[in-house]
Amino acid sequence: MEKNMKNSRKTQYTEHLIQQTYLQLLEEKRYSELTVKRICELADINRGTFYLHYEDLPALQRYLEDKTADELIHSIPNLTMQTTLNDAFITEYIRQILSYVMQNRHTRTILFNPYSTNHGFQRLLETGRSHALERWTRSGLSREDSEWLYAFTASGMQAVAARLLEEDRTPSEISAVYETIANFIAHGLMG
Repeated sequence: MEKNMKNSRKTQYTEHLIQQTYLQLLEEKRYSELTVKRICELADINRGTFYLHYEDLPALQRYLEDKTADELIHSIPNLTMQTTLNDAFITEYIRQILSYVMQNRHTRTILFNPYSTNHGFQRLLETGRSHALERWTRSGLSREDSEWLYAFTASGMQAVAARLLEEDRTPSEISAVYETIANFIAHGLMG
């Protein structure tokens, strides 16, 4: 039993070391150095050790995105328990996500980097999907139209989030942008 615990701790340590080295290279914007070989050199492990834990760099990125999305979803109280379906729901939902992202450098690095698969951010958007679809179908849209509207909204929110974070906007500037977008979604361009 003790041997298994040691291996488990060693495994966790090695995975943490690989992840932190990957993040360090991403945060330093040294994309040209983002190779398995470079990560192994900096982490002082051999390539075989890397491949015992991750299939390749995209697999490591996907793992980090999933882990980050899980942490974010569980860290924002109303994200998973939101039951009110008012016009401010989408704005508040996105505001909470972006507020967390703005306060957590590693989260920004993982979700918004040139190697991001966007899987993590899509998971965040999907968490609010059922609430948005319910709201829109109650307001008279067909289920199919609500699905199309959500796909359009989610893709736009992701693009806007990436741009706002890239431009290093303040939380109040981000809230103002999302308030405008939410009003457009709720009331239309001229409504």
